[in-house]
Amino acid sequence: MDELPLDDNLTETLAHMLVPVQPPEEFRHHLRNGLQLASRQHAQRRHLRRKRMTWQNWWLGIVAFSASIAAGSVIAYVIRARLFHSA
Repeated sequence: MDELPLDDNLTETLAHMLVPVQPPEEFRHHLRNGLQLASRQHAQRRHLRRKRMTWQNWWLGIVAFSASIAAGSVIAYVIRARLFHSA
């Protein structure tokens, strides 16, 4: 009756099986360089994304949107005028 509960037994077994591993210095150096490169690339992408969002681009979008509404209105007027004129 001196049995450990299942959780404690599992914990003890895993503690004996799983031994901490110290990776080689070359691997750590390679990993560090890869993470630094990824960080710089991410920063560059964020910088480019921010750079594209200028006021000129916003005005260009507003002008394009307004022109599309105006063109749609003209097309709708022409179609309506032809439909009512022919009737």
